[in-house]
Amino acid sequence: MARGIKKCYWKTTNGTIYTVAEGGEYQLNADELNEFYVDESCIDDSSKNKKATVDGARWAFIYNGFFPAVQKSNDNSLWGNLTGGTAPVNKWGLGTKYKTGSSIRFAPAGDHFYFGFKQRVEVFSFEPGSGFYFYIVPVTKSNILYAYFTESERIRRYGETIPYQIAFHGYNLEKGKDYSVKMYLLEKPTGAVLHETKDFEAHNVWEKIKVFDIPRTGGGDDFNVRMSGSFPIDIAWKKGENREKEFSLVVEVYRKDKNGQTLVKTKNFAAEPTMDLVQYDPTLLQLRDLDNKPSESSRFLVSSELMDQYLKRMEAQKANQLQFIGDIRYTHKEFDPCGYSTITVKSDDTELIIFDEDAADKVIDRTAQTFDIIAGDARKEISIKVGKLTTKGVLCNGLLLEAGQKHADQKNLFQVDKVQPALRLNGGVYITQPDISQKDDQDVQPDTAKGLSNDVSETQDWQLNRDYKFTGDDEAILMLRYVYNKTVLENLQSKVSTQNNSAINSLWVFNYFILNEQVSQSYFLPVSTCRYPNQLVKVRLFPDVEWEIAFMVTVGRGYSGKIRYERERMEGHHRGYDFKYLKDDLHVEATQTSNLGWSLKGKCVENGNEHTLGLENVKKTIDTAVYAFDMVHEGLQVLNPQGGVGQSAAVSKRVIEIDFAIDPPNLGFALGWKFGAASTKSIVPIYTGGLRADPLIGLTISVDLVPLIGKIPYVGAIVRAIISVIEYLSDSDIYITFEVAQAVKVNLSLSYNKIDGFRNKGQQKVEYEVAITIKAGCKSNDVIMIPTVTRGGVTETTEMEKWKVEGAASTTFTFTEEVGYNLNTGKQYKESSVVWNPASITITCYELLLSKVTYNPSYSNKMKLFDDKTLYKSGKIELNEK
Repeated sequence: MARGIKKCYWKTTNGTIYTVAEGGEYQLNADELNEFYVDESCIDDSSKNKKATVDGARWAFIYNGFFPAVQKSNDNSLWGNLTGGTAPVNKWGLGTKYKTGSSIRFAPAGDHFYFGFKQRVEVFSFEPGSGFYFYIVPVTKSNILYAYFTESERIRRYGETIPYQIAFHGYNLEKGKDYSVKMYLLEKPTGAVLHETKDFEAHNVWEKIKVFDIPRTGGGDDFNVRMSGSFPIDIAWKKGENREKEFSLVVEVYRKDKNGQTLVKTKNFAAEPTMDLVQYDPTLLQLRDLDNKPSESSRFLVSSELMDQYLKRMEAQKANQLQFIGDIRYTHKEFDPCGYSTITVKSDDTELIIFDEDAADKVIDRTAQTFDIIAGDARKEISIKVGKLTTKGVLCNGLLLEAGQKHADQKNLFQVDKVQPALRLNGGVYITQPDISQKDDQDVQPDTAKGLSNDVSETQDWQLNRDYKFTGDDEAILMLRYVYNKTVLENLQSKVSTQNNSAINSLWVFNYFILNEQVSQSYFLPVSTCRYPNQLVKVRLFPDVEWEIAFMVTVGRGYSGKIRYERERMEGHHRGYDFKYLKDDLHVEATQTSNLGWSLKGKCVENGNEHTLGLENVKKTIDTAVYAFDMVHEGLQVLNPQGGVGQSAAVSKRVIEIDFAIDPPNLGFALGWKFGAASTKSIVPIYTGGLRADPLIGLTISVDLVPLIGKIPYVGAIVRAIISVIEYLSDSDIYITFEVAQAVKVNLSLSYNKIDGFRNKGQQKVEYEVAITIKAGCKSNDVIMIPTVTRGGVTETTEMEKWKVEGAASTTFTFTEEVGYNLNTGKQYKESSVVWNPASITITCYELLLSKVTYNPSYSNKMKLFDDKTLYKSGKIELNEK
């Protein structure tokens, strides 16, 4: 050791003196004046002239990270910029960049000192490396240094991944204190005026605030902490607005303590930006301006790309990547020890095995099939699991991986980074060569000319622990959501305003009125081992949208009128059932309904949110008089058989007026459609719905009972029941009429999809219901004249019977044809049935109350005629599958 410098001293502003050991490391506070010096006590006793050694001591410093380089290159520019050297020193290219004398003072605020960077200080007599050295680390008050985004002036697009770096100084060097950081991303200019944590939280565009701890050290030669990362630019930040956007960071530093944490520093880079487009340059120990013009590196710009353009670009981007990587199809089992046997994709209760090297049907590779699910705004987990994985502790050639990489690394099994495609001919045939390590095994070859693909996660706008994660060695979990286009006529809107038109965009659900494959969104994950490299798991997401539409047509009042005909009165009860139905002149006085009403209601449900639309009570005038007359006439002709069937014993030659009414069609139609799984597990539009007519046509006509007594079941029983009730009125002549009301109801339900047609797991059902209502009654021969109105001094009267009896019986027949799916046998079936539903009759007697000119029920009795009867039931008959 020439001249024998073996140590030095360090004196701070307050006069405290420390002994500096060779190779020691010391932090220099910017608030203090730091002086390093030597005296004769620092010189080895072997030195003959200690004073001369002290006076001639030379001082030089260099960033320690450069020291290995300067030892090889002798690059003078790497040394710290000290002056005072008189004789050039050749070793390590030092030249005259040194100071001579017994001491040196360091003021860390100087231009050539960089806070947090470890500097090597050489103290020598003739040349560096021959004397004494130590390290200094200039420090200042703990602070947030800067934030910058790579190429911040380049306008980016939604879906891109943008790298960032945040730098901190000092927090990691404070002894006994620990710090954490919260980071927010805000849109400018809104974010620039915010100051409080609650406001940062409210305006943060990330799904979650980014939180991390500041580590105790920033690195071997750089004691600053630089937190680097990246994130995808989420299309959700567009918010339907058609304008270029700026985003910037807010960083908060918290000191941890036993009671929680305390906020100690906030820096809102939207208000206090890091200026200049910069990049850290280690050769300068500083951030270097890249474009030599004023710019802002702590924010990034995003284009005004329209939402539909973004969605189309992302799908094209993923499709191009799939084509570039290629899916190697295997037709037989391979034998590399580095491999797996199966690939299973699962979500909720849907599971699909897309690869099975031991498949019973010998079709081992089904990766051409996509795994389809329905998803909404909420993320849905999709498990991708390999069976019988053997990548650890076995021979792995790293097939289609970069040099030195192995499939035991999870990112090389589930490839979310870059992927090496295999070499193939123009026709798509892959080039293979025998694997010398495995008998009867062929391996594909890398296409080095094409090189690596783009990053799989960046291409698909994925982030670890947000869009995907790993569970164990053999399973990857995708956490995907459907990205809805919640804008309408965006291109036209952009020509009028850059702002979100919420009124127009509220109709965005109509973007998904037509459900087809074009609205699906695709994703993929390559799965690789040496045995089966580049197997592509393909997933399609379909929107969680369900439409329901109901349509109704009805004519309000229906038709009503009077039937007038003459018949002979009936004396006594009747003399048997050989009656003759008299063909009398028929006249119908019909009124017509003038309004046709229809109602249309629609409902769309997305993500559990309901959107209801309706158009109701739209009126249309139509002429229905002809229709009314034709229907009445047709109904009466059925009840008026030609030819004689016997003479009624009841004769009175009295004109009777009997009411009639026709219910016009009352039709309801319902149809719903949504995405669902077909028998192949593919997601397809499923249509369900039906038609209901209640009534399809309803007809109520009052006619003479006598000619039909022998024609209609149970009429005789009804008549006899009525007569038995009123036998005590035998002193009066009785005539009996009855009313038949028939309404036909139809129900049709269906389920359809394009793969299975009507032969799916839904239920096809036709239900046809015929209702029969019979009314019978009689009136007293005794009539009472009731004054009703006085006109011009003349009192008019109305005839009213002294008593009357009414009876009503009703029943229905239900015909059902059902086609369904038997989950136990996996086959469709049909089942038919006819049911005669219960019938009952109610008899009521009325007496005229003169005081109130009303009829008062004096007797009522309800009798059950029969219970429901199943006339026919086929049972479930399995259909032959084709």
